[in-house]
Amino acid sequence: THTHNHTKQHPPSTGATQPGMEPTVPITSRDELDPGVQEILDQEGNNHCIDCDALSPDWVSLNLGCIMCLRCSGQHRNLGSHLSKVRSLRLDYLTRDDLALVRLGGNARMHSMLSAASLLGRPIAERYASAHVRLYTLQLEAELAGLPVPQELTEEQRIEVLQNQMARAPKKVAKPEWTPDRDAKQCQDCSAAFTVTRRRHHCRRCGKCVCEACAPKKNSRPIPELGLQQPVRHCRNCYRSPAVAFKDGKNNVGKI
Repeated sequence: THTHNHTKQHPPSTGATQPGMEPTVPITSRDELDPGVQEILDQEGNNHCIDCDALSPDWVSLNLGCIMCLRCSGQHRNLGSHLSKVRSLRLDYLTRDDLALVRLGGNARMHSMLSAASLLGRPIAERYASAHVRLYTLQLEAELAGLPVPQELTEEQRIEVLQNQMARAPKKVAKPEWTPDRDAKQCQDCSAAFTVTRRRHHCRRCGKCVCEACAPKKNSRPIPELGLQQPVRHCRNCYRSPAVAFKDGKNNVGKI
């Protein structure tokens, strides 16, 4: 009777381990599922693909912590490994940390987050390039490391999300019609008259001449489709940064 050898072996090494770094320990077998992998597949929701609901998925996104079928894994690969790092639960070596993060996440938790963010049913590329999913992955990483769990993205992380979205869905946008200073006697948003202290500013998205209250300096983000890679000023009608408290009370509704 053939007996499987369950002794865990290190993958072939191509060089010396760096000081302070533990070697990667493969804990899946190419002959049969490791108990740790089977435990993940037995979790609630993990018996169906996160994206198409197909039965018995055996592919995983290591950073998203969710399980998917072979067909959907191809779409995840097309996103790029910075958005979804795809591996096979049966064919690839996975580390203890890999499985720990997937165990912490799982399809049920991912599904709940996507539902709350109204992302279910959206195209895969749009769904997993969203700010909500980026925050979710950071929260998983923090929980796994025992660190404080972030409740929102930093401004730098929001810009990174925006750049990823724009890179995947480039749009040709006509340059806005710029309102000359001499033609703007008052803010084109709130109608407040410009004075020595209430100065004119331009929204780089729509070109309107607006006041500081309607277009604070902090209300900025890049516009890659216009060739503006660095954050530039926007009026409150074109974008609302979560870092700005607008006087009309409508905050945190910026299009991420």
